[in-house]
Amino acid sequence: MPYAEVAVNAAAPIRQTFTYRLPDELTVAVGQAVYVPFGARTLQGIVAEITAEPRYKDTRDIEAVIDARPLVTPERMSLAGWLSDYYRAPLFDCVSLMLPPGFKRRPQTLLRLAFWAGDAPDDLNDTERTVMDALREREETESEDLKRSLKDVRGVARAVASLVRRGLVARTYRLARPAVQPRV
Repeated sequence: MPYAEVAVNAAAPIRQTFTYRLPDELTVAVGQAVYVPFGARTLQGIVAEITAEPRYKDTRDIEAVIDARPLVTPERMSLAGWLSDYYRAPLFDCVSLMLPPGFKRRPQTLLRLAFWAGDAPDDLNDTERTVMDALREREETESEDLKRSLKDVRGVARAVASLVRRGLVARTYRLARPAVQPRV
């Protein structure tokens, strides 16, 4: 199974790459933009290297590919690596110099029911059932909007993760609208 070393767009100045497993259904190349799990969040990343063996034993899967084409050529990835080493700067910051404007936007997590037939399974806990009911009222909703609407309910994020794992809720990502405004 192949693995990818990914430079992650984290808020902290991280110089290292992180190892992620490549799911069978994804085709990924060096320089390609991906969504990866990073702690409890999903962040953007750029594939820095494809390897046959992981650097660490416990790895997580790349969640999705942002663009089918690599955004950065292998030569520019090499240049970004040199910049990172020479100036002791985070690799993603060096790669981002070569990315299209507006790429460093935060991904929005969208949730929807994966099915519409019948009632929820009997083995759901109260929080999972509440999340399912809230999603049944909406066609698709942003994860943050769901958390805000259920602010009095504890464990919403954990319930959503459980429902996604069980295949009852589908999670997709899209880039947020650019934060820049046109000049008038």
